[in-house]
Amino acid sequence: LKVAEPETVFGASLGVSKRLAWSRPLPMDQVQRVRCALGGTLNDVMITALIGGLRRYRLAEGQPVNGACFRAAIPVNLRPKKQAHNLGNQFGLVLLSTSLAMADPQERLAEVQAQMDRLKQSPDAMTTYQLISALGFAPPAVQNALVKQFGGMATAVISNVPGPTETRYLAGQKIEHVMFWAPQSGPVGLGITIYSFAGQVYVGVNADPNALARPDEFILAFQAEYTAMVALAEN
Repeated sequence: LKVAEPETVFGASLGVSKRLAWSRPLPMDQVQRVRCALGGTLNDVMITALIGGLRRYRLAEGQPVNGACFRAAIPVNLRPKKQAHNLGNQFGLVLLSTSLAMADPQERLAEVQAQMDRLKQSPDAMTTYQLISALGFAPPAVQNALVKQFGGMATAVISNVPGPTETRYLAGQKIEHVMFWAPQSGPVGLGITIYSFAGQVYVGVNADPNALARPDEFILAFQAEYTAMVALAEN
């Protein structure tokens, strides 16, 4: 029942083309050390660095950050661990609304952690899962209306998927790197993915140029913010 997202940093009308960018691999043990030093979950740390990166990106572009915010849809896995081997998706969605005004990474992390803890305790994820499940049985006109309603609730998707912890091979060849892109409905102009694989963490961006013109520059800003958080954790 949430209303459509108010005007935010990604409020521009979207086009057709997409632009992709991805980060260098981040050592998982380093990310875990940051988590242990600063608090929160690995997901909280990565989202905090991404928000800080978006703040840096906007400042470099000469765009305001005071009063700027965005709302991201975040998939939440609802499958019990004992059923993890089953195929198919079983997830709900929660909506994280955050400000870009906070310059202090620890303050930002505390805000992200508090919001995510609250969202995890709320019925939002299960409610959206049940609505999406029921949507498959609805007439096409109802499906289209509800998809449009869901799409208007956020202008970004942030998806975190844990991959294999050990090295994998394909046809005898070692898989060096892995990347994926989060699916987005029509009105959503930005997809951010976090993926862990064989002791490394990767971040990918899939952006409409009208929402985020230079995703490669955003990735560099994210990496700079993450480096600052590493330095903060080590001091």
